[in-house]
Amino acid sequence: SEPSVFEGTDPKECEAFVAAVRRRGLEQGKHRDHEWMAVFASSYLSGAALYWYEDLEEDVQNDWSRLRPALLARFGRRGNFPNATSSAPATSAATPSSTNIPTPAAAPP
Repeated sequence: SEPSVFEGTDPKECEAFVAAVRRRGLEQGKHRDHEWMAVFASSYLSGAALYWYEDLEEDVQNDWSRLRPALLARFGRRGNFPNATSSAPATSAATPSSTNIPTPAAAPP
């Protein structure tokens, strides 16, 4: 099944996107190929999700085992709380906020 374009607008959209990418990887026999999965997923990003992705380090962009949890941390349920964005890997200038200060590592909860 093809994933829908992911814009990063809703936690449920994020969860459905991750699940759809996983299903596609399984269908293609690529679920253990983290680079293929990451590149495939990135081809369905748009809007805020695309700008966020472009700000990530290349090793996160190209590794599904790192991109998947980053997506969920930024756009999933944990990313929906006001202070959660400061623990996200990187934020985009497209979503400015005076309280959104990127940090190199997430603080413990």
